[in-house]
Formats: sequence, C-alpha cells, structure tokens
Amino acid sequence: METIKQSIAKGYLHGGDVLILDNASVHRYREASDLRNLLWSYGIALVTLPTRCPELNPIELLWNTLVKRLKTAEITHTNQLNAGTNSRNQVVEWTSAILSSVTHNEIARYYAHCGYMNK
Repeated sequence: METIKQSIAKGYLHGGDVLILDNASVHRYREASDLRNLLWSYGIALVTLPTRCPELNPIELLWNTLVKRLKTAEITHTNQLNAGTNSRNQVVEWTSAILSSVTHNEIARYYAHCGYMNK
C-alpha cells in the first residue's frame, strides 16, 4: 500500500491510469479492498489478472522460457552436479545465464503475444 501511495505522490500513477496486478499472493492481501478504494479515489482503475495467465501477462511467457531452458541446462550439466559441484550455485548461475541470453526480440514477441504491441 505504501509503494502505491508513493507512486501516486511522485506522479508515476495518476488519474486515467490502469494498474494491473497478477494474482500473486502478495497482491491479494487483506488491504486489497482498501487499495482498490484508494486508487479509485485518484481515478486509477485496478485490474487483477487470473493466476498464470500468459495470454495477458508477458512475464509468464518469460518464466515459461526460463523453466524450459533450465530443464535443458539441468540435463546437459547433470554430470557436473554428480561430480560434487554446489547444485544451488549452479542453478543460480544457469538462471542468470539464461535470463541474460533472452533477446529483445523474444521480449517483444511476449508483449505482442499479450496484445501490448503491434505484431
């Protein structure tokens, strides 16, 4: 709630905007109706997306890409894990490398798929 209040005070959010939140548990807290009322008082609409809704939420497409590539990395590097390397550090390294390899074109396709950009 404080983050939203600060965003309004700094002008990041203002009347006519639409704030879209996914269905993460952090967005469904007990103050949700208070948040909706606060936003409405400033003329800001609040829309919550259904859980794991890739057709409306580009980040879900990125997570799907990450998971698929992590599975491939895990298969490719299983021998390293069996050789005694720290598996937690290895997964962090793979995740970082995978996210760094996502191209601007892929991101543009995610947004286009969700209807946010011209295809």
